[in-house]
Amino acid sequence: MEMRCLVIVVCACCIAILYVIVRIETLRRAKLQCDYEKQIAQLRMLLEQSQSHSQTKELLIRRDTLRHEWHNAKVQIYSETSNWSEREKRCKDVYDTLIHYRSWNQFQTFVDQQFNCFLSRLSDRYSELSEQQQLLAFLYILNVDNEDIALVMNFQLSSLPNTKLRLAKKMNLSGGALLQPTLEGLLCTSFPLSLSENYRTINGRLTND
Repeated sequence: MEMRCLVIVVCACCIAILYVIVRIETLRRAKLQCDYEKQIAQLRMLLEQSQSHSQTKELLIRRDTLRHEWHNAKVQIYSETSNWSEREKRCKDVYDTLIHYRSWNQFQTFVDQQFNCFLSRLSDRYSELSEQQQLLAFLYILNVDNEDIALVMNFQLSSLPNTKLRLAKKMNLSGGALLQPTLEGLLCTSFPLSLSENYRTINGRLTND
């Protein structure tokens, strides 16, 4: 009977210890998640402030114009043919006409001239990004649909979430949700670079945890 009581006490102690450990870990994770959400909110606030600047407004108008041209071309293509292979080929041709993505030198020159040296600034800050990842980052800047991103980059649509996470990791971000505001912040000249560096440091700790 004494042995049974001892076993019960030991088990109860183990359960209590495990509960405390789990509780501490849950609270720690909750704090990290709260910090993560605050980062996103602060980034979006900075972006909203930057949009009041005339240069940023011009960039956003240029981006929206490019998206509008693509949308009109896509509607026309889909109305003229129902053959998927032909649609795919023509859509890729239109994208190449608009952003010159098939030639890296032309693409880089176009983006830097039209979008505030975005690719040069991106590669300077994140030197490990491949050309393909830089193209993906620019497509995110344009707010291109996932279906179109997969088309242009020859991805399976189902693999795009993992591709996005790999890009975020390469940029030392703790999650895909920070990718869009971080890239848009890089595009806007009024974005405080020192603050961005602080976010990267915090994100590194979040990722390691």
